[in-house]
This record gives sequence, structure tokens and C-alpha cells, in this order.
Amino acid sequence: MTVVPDPMKFGTGPNTVAAGDDVRFGRLGGLVPAANKGLYYDAAGAPQLEDYIRDATWTLGVTATVLGDMTSVITGASCIFEKRGKRVDIAGTPSITLTYTATAWTGSTVTTVGTRRTNVGNVYEATAAGTTASTGGPTGTAASITDGSVTWKYISAATSGQILLTGLPFAADATAPRALINCVPSSPLTFANNGTALYLATNAGLSTLAVLASKSANSAQSSQVSTGQFAPGVAYTLPFQGFYKAAA
Repeated sequence: MTVVPDPMKFGTGPNTVAAGDDVRFGRLGGLVPAANKGLYYDAAGAPQLEDYIRDATWTLGVTATVLGDMTSVITGASCIFEKRGKRVDIAGTPSITLTYTATAWTGSTVTTVGTRRTNVGNVYEATAAGTTASTGGPTGTAASITDGSVTWKYISAATSGQILLTGLPFAADATAPRALINCVPSSPLTFANNGTALYLATNAGLSTLAVLASKSANSAQSSQVSTGQFAPGVAYTLPFQGFYKAAA
């Protein structure tokens, strides 16, 4: 830690901290931390610096482990956080609406390249134009699937991905226990594992939150919520507040 001495300059204020300097002596001799830093004394009585950030914002996003044809609209995505050392307190009231954009496959249909369709729970994209078969449609997970005169490629499962909230201001510590952050949705969800409560959970080393349905605040009894449990076109408000340990 670099300390910049500033002789007693009554009435003139402290010197400006130069690049690379962390703290300085104020005009009365007190230590003045750099921006977004807090000063504390360790067990040996030596002054140390740690992150100290208050009333800051971060922007929440939504994705899924298997995105499929899911799209999302978020209002209230601007959330708040405070950081003291490695502790990060977060809170927000985002409203999330999920929709599934690919339409179902139909037989005997003229299809252009790039068209996406769902069939047997999967999303497919046309790579060669033509007319689809009268029945059946694409199946499987191959990169080239013949359907009438159309060729499809498998994209992903349609709606089986698990919801992830993105944009945490700091990645979670990879060695700390998973933090469970309380969340109370505005609209009922059909929770997996017969869950009775909803939690947001950190992912080790990442800046994402999993959405968990749980029977208690015990992650061992939790199941991750998938996209299919969010009804399409319904806005779910997910107020949350809690804290986690950051990696740095």
C-alpha cells in the first residue's frame, strides 16, 4: 500500500493523490482513502485498504443454459449494490417477460433458408430452402436433417434451458458456499421439485445467478427453474435482496 505524506498545510487542503497512490495524509494528518476504498486496521494494527462502494448500480440481464427460441423483455433492470471488502449486497425489483419466438413446424410448407421452427421439443433452422414433407418434420440433433426438400440443422431444445440472471457487479468467489438470495415472485410459478420458495443462487467464479425453487433455504433440496416454468408473455416481478462473497 502506497502512502503519500502531506505536511501540515492548514487551510490549504491535502495534496492530490498521484497515479498509483492509494492513500494520503490529510491536512490534519489523517489518512484519506482513494476513491471507492475504505481504510481499516488489521490484527497487527497496520492500516489496510479494501473496496468500499456505496449506492452503485448494475444492470440485470436474462439468459438460459439452453437458450432455444427464448427471448426476454426486462423492466427495472437497473439494480443496486454496495461492496465492503469481498461482501457484496445486492437488491432489485426486475420484471421479466419471456416469450418463445419459433413457431411450430407444418407439413407441405415452402420454407426459406434461416427459417426456424420447433418440432418434437427442439428448435431447427433451415439451411436449404424447399418444401417440407407432408408429415413428420425434423427430429434428432444432427447438423443436416432432410425433410421433404428442406434441410434443417438442430439448434437446441426449445424451452428446457434453466434460467440465469446475468450482470452481477462482481464474480462470485469460487471457493465460498453458494449464496442463496431470497426472492418473492409477483405471480405464481410451478416450481420444480415441489418447491415452496424461490431463491437466486450464485455460481462459483461467475457473474450469474441461478433461479432455484427450494423446500427450504437448503440448496441440497433445490432444483433449478427452467424456462418452461415461466409462462410465455407473463410479466414476473422478482424482488430480491441479499449478499454474496465476491472473488476479489
